[in-house]
Amino acid sequence: MATTILLSELTAALVAELSKSAAEADRRQREAYIALAAEVAVPIEQVREHAAAQAQQFIEGELLLHPIEARPGGAAEKLAADVVVLDEAARQRIMQQLPETAALFEKTSLKEAPFQIRREALVGLAAARLRADAETRHREATTALRAGVPRTQIQGGVLTARIQLRQETNGAFTAKLAAEPAEAASTITVNFGMGAFPPPD
Repeated sequence: MATTILLSELTAALVAELSKSAAEADRRQREAYIALAAEVAVPIEQVREHAAAQAQQFIEGELLLHPIEARPGGAAEKLAADVVVLDEAARQRIMQQLPETAALFEKTSLKEAPFQIRREALVGLAAARLRADAETRHREATTALRAGVPRTQIQGGVLTARIQLRQETNGAFTAKLAAEPAEAASTITVNFGMGAFPPPD
């Protein structure tokens, strides 16, 4: 249930929330801009190699959904260390993300993991994909920064709120926000502008 407060306090609270919203929106945009500028400041080759270094993590976290060394379904047969075995679901995920792997899968005798692929080939293709993605993001970020990043600012406007207004016996007006559209209510309109305190001397 909405709390009834002095009309002056309700109006001040509405204006304070507007100010808080504008300040928060500006803070988030500044942080996003700083992050974008920091990303662009990193040399492209460093960005590419950092991305490529995440290849094994990408394979385990998004494609296999388990460590490379693990055997799906408890398969315990010994296989060469340079081979990754996987089930059909993992094979489909890998082909969706890395189409070049489609011709590289081989059959195994394992019921739980009927496919295998050479680890070196899988890691190499994943690294190439991550390098290309990182380069694309870096290029797009650089272009956006040079073109000028849009910034939205609240500079002023009109706020209208439906309230239930009552005059107390002491003459003071109290109000609360109307909770239901069907409630009898008054309308309060606040014209506002946004400025800034002057810098200190």
